[in-house]
Amino acid sequence: MVALGRTLFAIHSVFLLLAAIFFFCSFAGFTGSGYVIASTILVILLWGVFGGLTVKAITLAYALAKGSGDQTQALAWTKWLFGAVTALSAFTGLGLAFLSFVGCGPYFLPGLYHWGGMIGTILGFLAFFLFLPLIVRWCVDSSGDYGNFSAWGWFVFVPLGVVVLWGGIWLGFYLELKGNINETEYKANGYKLPFPSGESSWVIQGNNSSLNHNNANSGQKFSWDFRRRCGTPVLAARAGKIAALPDDTHDEIGGPNNQIQIIHTDNTVAFYLHIQKGSVPARLRAINAIVNQGDEIAKVGCVGNSLTGHIHFMVRPGTTGTTTIGVTFTDVSDDNGIPRTFGSYTSGNRRVP
Repeated sequence: MVALGRTLFAIHSVFLLLAAIFFFCSFAGFTGSGYVIASTILVILLWGVFGGLTVKAITLAYALAKGSGDQTQALAWTKWLFGAVTALSAFTGLGLAFLSFVGCGPYFLPGLYHWGGMIGTILGFLAFFLFLPLIVRWCVDSSGDYGNFSAWGWFVFVPLGVVVLWGGIWLGFYLELKGNINETEYKANGYKLPFPSGESSWVIQGNNSSLNHNNANSGQKFSWDFRRRCGTPVLAARAGKIAALPDDTHDEIGGPNNQIQIIHTDNTVAFYLHIQKGSVPARLRAINAIVNQGDEIAKVGCVGNSLTGHIHFMVRPGTTGTTTIGVTFTDVSDDNGIPRTFGSYTSGNRRVP
């Protein structure tokens, strides 16, 4: 009984640590927008309750370790909590992780929920269907109710299924977003990535994708979505002049896209979309205002046809062009200067003071 109590104590402590990580890190979500705050509240409530119940299970296990506890009660709590952490981790890793990705919020939170949820789901399944029967058999030398392997024992293979599920979801998104690249369609025009030097960003969606970066969708074949934290600088990728009065009057997801347009010496125009409301500097609120490469032209937002904070960047042949132009970036050393879907790239665009 003592060995059983110590073992259960150790396992419950692992799940308590997982609950504590989710619980305390989630408070950062209150700095985000509505969807992020909603996911934050749910995570704090659900994992807070789970953490409290786990503390109760730990006290029961501790009593067993001291030789004075109720073995049946401790095992009943253990089995129930192993099932609960499995379901809660899956819900966090898939549902709440996606909700925390929508809109503006802490950059790390969706990843924490997603990958932490996957780990919790795997550990929960193993604990419920494999570890618990083995522990009881080893510590109590009994094949009673808790020492019997379930008729659903094949569920011990579910962790592999969890990994396949998580991987399948990512593969599905990748295939939808990756697009097909023909490098002969791109030209070098001196562009740099539209965010500060030394900072990295991953590409949510690259060029010529099946989703909406294609010619069937307003000619946006050569467009990029750079995942960025809301409120961070959007820098001019190339020098030029303001081509049209900037539109940064809108807010929230849905409705028109805030944007700023910069025309270059070859009459091509770079479009920067989904910028934060009211973030264009005063000096750039005039047609033909001079823009240097690396100037801060706006702040990252999540406005209009947008799911999360990012810079939508594309170049058109003119202000009224209905197609886009393939360009390369001089600070992208990999992939021949063409950022690819799900790739991470570090900017060399030095911000002008």
